[in-house]
Amino acid sequence: MRPTRQTSNGSCRGAGFILLDAIGALILLTALVSALAASSYQQHRALAALDAGQAALRLAERTMTDLQHGRPPATRVGAGRVRLVSLPQAAPVGGWRWVRVEVSYEGSGASLTGLVPRKGPRSP
Repeated sequence: MRPTRQTSNGSCRGAGFILLDAIGALILLTALVSALAASSYQQHRALAALDAGQAALRLAERTMTDLQHGRPPATRVGAGRVRLVSLPQAAPVGGWRWVRVEVSYEGSGASLTGLVPRKGPRSP
């Protein structure tokens, strides 16, 4: 920064440039803070979607495990909705049949296909 000099009438030369630099710095700082806030919001949304997808997968796994152990599965758990789809076109294996578990949870979904006992607690 250059030192300011007073002219013969008492005004300071260069003071306008300091004010202009300060305004420019504030504008730049505002732009950087706005970009950081937008990035943080996008990261929060992505993390929420990832969390919902993981919850849907956990619910599908728990439902498949319940079916495989002969326990009745829940069709609705909290914000999740479970749908069981029998796969008749797939060949049964011994006393087991193929079933697909479809879960929707807070806008995310997961599906899991597996073998369950033919004489299960409920037929999808």
